[in-house]
Amino acid sequence: MIFHSHEAIHNGFEGVVVRASGSPMCVSLHVGNMAGVSQFELELYREIYLQNTLPMLSHINVSIGTYVSIRQVCESVAEVSSFKSSLLFDTTNLYCMLRKLMEISTLAAMGWRARIQLRECMTDAYRWFPESAKEVRA
Repeated sequence: MIFHSHEAIHNGFEGVVVRASGSPMCVSLHVGNMAGVSQFELELYREIYLQNTLPMLSHINVSIGTYVSIRQVCESVAEVSSFKSSLLFDTTNLYCMLRKLMEISTLAAMGWRARIQLRECMTDAYRWFPESAKEVRA
């Protein structure tokens, strides 16, 4: 979506086709949140970790902790990129999963909360993209 919004802005396209209905749900993860949760886990008391995990199930999922629709992600990208044209959701091309969610209740029970939410994730990603677009396309 970032690529398509960027191309539409710079080429004067009237709209961007999103190859999905917009209703499938997903989660997001910002590198700053990943760094934060890594530090959180390193500083976590062993007793708290053991209380919230099982011996053979000790992984901890990480995300921003809220589920968002593909439509919300697209609208957020459009907003932060100043894309003013229309988003056209192609409901005939439903090739994506309806839900791609990450269960983070274990991490939340230990007291961690994401500090960087969706809008800031998209802002940072869009800010990075124009600087790196040539490398991405290569």
